Amino acid sequence: MCSFSSISFKYMEYLNIIFKAVLCSVIFCVLSCTNKEKSKTPASSIEHIEVAKAIESSKPINASVLGIESFEYVTLETNENTFKLANPYMISTIGDDKLFVKYNKQMALFSQQTGEYILDIGKFGTAPDSYGLVSKSINDRSNLGLVSVLSRNWKEIFEYNISTGEIVNRINIRDVIVDNDTLLSPTSSLLFDFFIQDDENIFCFLPNVFGDSPFRIIRFNDKGILKKAYPQGQTLEERSNRDNSYAEAIFYEYNRQVIFKERYSDTLFVVNDENLSPRFVFDLEEKSPPYQDRYKHSFPNEASYLKVNPPYPYVDRTGYIFIESLIENDNFLIFSTIYKEELSYGFFDKRKGTTHVSKLRNDATHGFYSNIDDFIPFRPSYLDRENNKLVGFVTAEDVLTWFDKNPELASKLPSELSALSRIKPEDNPIVMIGKLKSH
Repeated sequence: MCSFSSISFKYMEYLNIIFKAVLCSVIFCVLSCTNKEKSKTPASSIEHIEVAKAIESSKPINASVLGIESFEYVTLETNENTFKLANPYMISTIGDDKLFVKYNKQMALFSQQTGEYILDIGKFGTAPDSYGLVSKSINDRSNLGLVSVLSRNWKEIFEYNISTGEIVNRINIRDVIVDNDTLLSPTSSLLFDFFIQDDENIFCFLPNVFGDSPFRIIRFNDKGILKKAYPQGQTLEERSNRDNSYAEAIFYEYNRQVIFKERYSDTLFVVNDENLSPRFVFDLEEKSPPYQDRYKHSFPNEASYLKVNPPYPYVDRTGYIFIESLIENDNFLIFSTIYKEELSYGFFDKRKGTTHVSKLRNDATHGFYSNIDDFIPFRPSYLDRENNKLVGFVTAEDVLTWFDKNPELASKLPSELSALSRIKPEDNPIVMIGKLKSH
C-alpha cells in the first residue's frame, strides 16, 4: 500500500509534467502568431492561397479558364457629363440593360446595349444632400435597384434609386457612434468602407486611426441601432496623425455570408453573427505588408512623395504585395494584386486548391489573355451573379496601346472590334462583359 506522502509526491510530479506541457504549448502558440492576426482557429485548418509563389511563377492565363464563353464590348459615351470617368473604380451591370460606373466624385448610369450616358446618380459636393468621396467597395444592393454612398458630412449613408438617381433611403451612421460612444470610444467617427446586406445588417469598417481602437467592424440596422461590435484584431505600437489615403476594407457577399478582408491583414474572414471566422489566408511570405507601417505607406512610389514633399520621411511600399480586389464564385476566388508597382490578376481554384497569376508578354496590364477574341486582356472587377456575367473594363489609352503593340492580331479582328482603334486616349473605357458558362 502506498503512503499518502508518496501519492502526494507522484501527484505533484504529474501536475508538474502537465504544467510544463501546457507552458510549452502556450509558448509555441505565441511564437507561431504573427503580428498580423491572432486567430482562435488552428492555422493548419485554414486553407492558404499561395499568392507570392504564384506571382513568381506567373505566366499567361486564358480568360476561358474562368468559364467565360463569349465577350460583349461596350464603348461608354464621352461627353461633358462623363469626361471624368476615363479610369473609374468599378463598372457593374444592372440587370441586362444598364451599366453603373463609379469614381471618387461621380456615379453615373449608362446603357448596356449602346454605352449611351443616361444620368448622374446624386451629386458630389458641399450642397445639402450631396455625397462625399465614393468608396471602392461593392456596397450596393443593385439587385433591388439601389446604389449607395456616404453623405458629404459622413453622418449618413444615402441609397439612390438607380432609375431616377434620387435618394430613397437615409441610414444614419453618426447616431450609431454617438449613442454608443462609451462602447466604441476612442473609435473615430470616420467610417469609409461599408456594406449593406439587408435592412437589419449593415456593416461598417472602423479605421484604427490612432492605433488603439477596440473594434474593427460594427453591425447595425437601418434605424441606426447597433447590433454587434467586432473586436479589433491588431494594434499599432506607434500612434499616427496621418490620414489614410486609400480604402482599407473589402466586403462582399457569397452564399448569403458577408466576407471581409482588411488591407493590412492576410486573412479573409466570414463575418458571423458573433465573430469573425477565418476562411482563407493569403500567403504573401516576406512580402506581406506590416500592420505597423499602414500609415507610413501614404505614397505608391518615391516620385509621388517628392511631388508633395511632406514633412515626414518616405517609406517604400513597392516591395510588398497588396490584395486590391476580390471576386468569388463557386469555382474560383479571383483577385488582383499590386507588387512592384505592377497590377496583376490571378485566381485560386477552389476545386483543386491551386493558385495562379497571369502575366502577359509585352503587356503591362497583366490581365487574362482573351483567347476568345484574341483581343485586349480581360481584367475582371465585378461578378453579376443574377445574370451569370463577369465584368471588367479597359481604359481607352490601354486599348490604343494594344493596337500599337499587336498589329498582326489587330489585322484579324472583325470590323466592330477593329473600329475601336479610332477612339481617343481621353475617351471613356471599353467595358468587357464576359458571359459565363451555365454549368
